[in-house]
Amino acid sequence: MKPYERLLELLVGRWQPSLAVAAGRLALGILIPVMILLYALKCIAGREALVIARGGLTHIQGLPAVAVGVAYACAALVLYVHVCWEDHPQLAGLRDFARFVLLLAIAVCLAATFTLVLF
Repeated sequence: MKPYERLLELLVGRWQPSLAVAAGRLALGILIPVMILLYALKCIAGREALVIARGGLTHIQGLPAVAVGVAYACAALVLYVHVCWEDHPQLAGLRDFARFVLLLAIAVCLAATFTLVLF
């Protein structure tokens, strides 16, 4: 087995989809979450983030930006889990629980963001 095949098997499980399904899973399940995760890490490290508020983009700094960065990271993981764990032989059973925990983490982070911004 080639190294890239091992990596794909680790990430999305052993499956033989059509080329269109594989491309869709690669784009929606790997590439887009990686881009979101990179922005999340930038928000956390730089303590600055952009959020959509009242019809426009709002720039926030400090701990609220870190909380938004963590929420973005959780959103990337939700997308990865939703797309790539669907047919994964070992992880498909944990898919719903993982999504629930990640969505709960997003809710907590956003509540912390609004609390930190208001006070």
